[in-house]
This record gives sequence, C-alpha cells and structure tokens, in this order.
Amino acid sequence: MIAINLQETPIFVLHIFGSEVVKNSEPKIQFVVEQLPTIALDGKFHLTLDLFVPELNGYKFRLLSIEHPPSLYPLSMVENVDGKTHQITNVNGLRTRFKLLLHSQTMQAIVAGLMAQMLAVRQLKNVTQ
Repeated sequence: MIAINLQETPIFVLHIFGSEVVKNSEPKIQFVVEQLPTIALDGKFHLTLDLFVPELNGYKFRLLSIEHPPSLYPLSMVENVDGKTHQITNVNGLRTRFKLLLHSQTMQAIVAGLMAQMLAVRQLKNVTQ
C-alpha cells in the first residue's frame, strides 16, 4: 500500500500558506483556495490562491495559480505578484517558494495597501455619517 501524507498535497500547502498571509491582518483580509474544474485533456488539477477583502466590496487579488498532475509533483506555479512561473519538483520546493513569496517586499506592500484601503474606507464612512 502507498503511504499518503496529506500535508504534502499542494491544496494542503496552499491552505497553510494562505493562513500565514492573513493571520495578523486587522482589519480582516481572508484567503480563498479554489480548485477549478478539471477540464484539461492532460487531467491536471488547477488551484488558485486569492486574497479576499469583503469590506472592500468583495475585492479579490489572485496571488498565485498552480497546476499539477494527479501524482502531485512536479507542478507549475505562477506567482501573480511578480508574474514569474516556477517549476517545482517536490513539497519542500513548494514550501520554500511560498516562504519566499510571503516574505517578499511586494507581498508585504500588497497586504499593507489592502489594510490601508480598508482603514481609509472606514474613516470616510465615519466622516460622512
């Protein structure tokens, strides 16, 4: 029997990564991991990770997209933050790539910008009431 480690699946790693991105955001930024319908002839799974801000009229920002075969690896990841595509051969490579993205200046600027936008909207609502 084949040993299965759920923590090595791309969808599990995306959930862990997503929770790290938004864990300290106040006001609240959420993340959404979505598995898109598989319609490709190659049978690959297609996953996305979006930042979601309900307070900004449901604003969504796609952080990245992943496509992987049923065997999980190797996979292809497109980071929408910088437009780069990465070929990743195993779960350790995926975790490393996420950590680099999470701690990048661009990622920090995106989260800070969303939080500032939410606070500005709140402030304007208070002023106009």
